[in-house]
Amino acid sequence: MEAAAKANELLSILKGLVPAGVGSFCCLSDGLDAGGSLAEGTTGWSAARSREFAGGRICAKNALAAIGMEEAGSLARDSDGLPQWPFGYTGSISHNRVFCMAVAGRMTDYFGLGLDLEQTNRIKEGAARRVVHPMETDFWKGEQLQASILFSLKEAFYKAQYPQWRLSANFSEMALKVDLQEGRAEITFLADRLLAGIDGRIPSDFRFCFGLIESHVVSLCWLDSSPGRS
Repeated sequence: MEAAAKANELLSILKGLVPAGVGSFCCLSDGLDAGGSLAEGTTGWSAARSREFAGGRICAKNALAAIGMEEAGSLARDSDGLPQWPFGYTGSISHNRVFCMAVAGRMTDYFGLGLDLEQTNRIKEGAARRVVHPMETDFWKGEQLQASILFSLKEAFYKAQYPQWRLSANFSEMALKVDLQEGRAEITFLADRLLAGIDGRIPSDFRFCFGLIESHVVSLCWLDSSPGRS
């Protein structure tokens, strides 16, 4: 599948994953002119990294526009390198050397959003063992695809919570039950450090879904603004 067609397919998958009230967008990073989309602190970056950054910002602004926020500004980086979303909005960006994508929502609806795009053929067994919790070995079965799905879902979780709680990533500190057919997952274990850090929320407050296309997985994690909101 050609890159442009795959980007459209990724966007179609992403639109099918996002819950109500979440905007989404996907584009190609290759060939973008990064000049007008770079933020302070990005000087000296390689051309490829600059294009990825610019593509992510373009996607973020389009995702915001999809939910009515037309004047998003520059989405400058904070001290941790995260995009500074407009007041009252939250979102997440993911990209690689070819594709960029983003989601955005209002904080009256969503406390956190985490988006991740991963290739499904890159995680070797040694790396997978640092991702997979013992409770997940029956799902993993030593396969790259399953390891990639677990990695992507956990990355989405950390991106969803990080703007609020700044909890560092250690993928072996959580376990997921994954439904490969339905493209859904739920948390079955969180280490005490994470449970204490999410400030009164419970694991079931975090929702997960994912989609597959050729050699990529797209994962989304979100946290509703009110605990227990359906």
